[in-house]
Amino acid sequence: MISPNGIEYTTVHKDLSRYCSQVIIETLDNGEVIAVFSEDRGRDHRDDGRHSVIKSADGGRTWDPATKTIVWDYTDHTGNVDAGVTQLSDGSLIISLQSMGCLKKGINWTADQYEGRGIHLTLKNTLGVWVLKSTDNGATWGERIPVNIKPMKAAGTRVGITETPEGNLMLPLYGTLTSAPSSGSAERERSFIVRSDDGGENWEYYSTVAFDAAGIVSYVEPAILRLSDGKWIAMMRAHLQPGRPDNIYFTVSEDDAATWSLPRRLNIWGYPADLMNLQDGRVLMAYGHRRGSYGVRGCVSEDGVTWDVKDEFVIHEGGQGPTDLVGYYHTGYPSLTQLDDGTVITAYHCYSDDEPTVQYIECAHYQLQG
Repeated sequence: MISPNGIEYTTVHKDLSRYCSQVIIETLDNGEVIAVFSEDRGRDHRDDGRHSVIKSADGGRTWDPATKTIVWDYTDHTGNVDAGVTQLSDGSLIISLQSMGCLKKGINWTADQYEGRGIHLTLKNTLGVWVLKSTDNGATWGERIPVNIKPMKAAGTRVGITETPEGNLMLPLYGTLTSAPSSGSAERERSFIVRSDDGGENWEYYSTVAFDAAGIVSYVEPAILRLSDGKWIAMMRAHLQPGRPDNIYFTVSEDDAATWSLPRRLNIWGYPADLMNLQDGRVLMAYGHRRGSYGVRGCVSEDGVTWDVKDEFVIHEGGQGPTDLVGYYHTGYPSLTQLDDGTVITAYHCYSDDEPTVQYIECAHYQLQG
């Protein structure tokens, strides 16, 4: 029986005036833990904001507000979403994210649906995927480098970059080949990888992780991991036409992530996921659980290839918002790291108990037993 032992919860960042979400954490070579997260312009979930980083000097148990730095601020016309952070073998940090054109209504529509729920999603469009690098542990960030996603038309980010033992950088993305997803195209989104062989300066399409040519299943928000035996695995969020969320889907590569097996449906429900090789040789997956009691759950695999819901455990329970809020179910989006003493840290976002409620960033510390 897998269980988290001695679990403790810590607030990473809360701002009563902003919706904070989409956190990714990384343990640095100097022992600090860094978190990058999204701050929307207000208290609503709109994916129209900016990204900031904050650091902890005590293994993520306290987070120093003085270290909080804005990585890429929003403007009247643009914002950015879904950043990931990775420390490379040369010690530099690299952040990957997606920028958006956040359009305001310019026509005096009278139709009722113009002010309807979710209208903000139709008034924005992707402007591209970018990376930024830091050579001072996240105190400052360099120029914004565009990521070439050709031949894809649009792409979104979820987790950070993976560096291979050879020094190549692999960035998992999801998107469409023919048109942006919001245009009404029949094409379903695919998961894919772009690769850089020069430290993130230049990128090119490398491999398709999963795609349903029948146009029924969307494979999105992929998390990838290189196992200790050299295999690569990917976990994906899946939605079936006309819109039903499904279990986590899983695929394997045995040729350095160049080709992938047909996606297999796990008996594990939740989304999206993150993956990590544990120090004891096992593989940990964490994922949002947006039904029932809501929250964040984890699952452990002995080899990274065999997964079963019987090895699932609860990391955080609850955290959904009031049902009259747009996106009330938007809990989770976990990120994983492990400290030298074996402690696992899982960071995620959830709704607070404040009145009115607000979404904030939290992390859980625990040791895995069993």
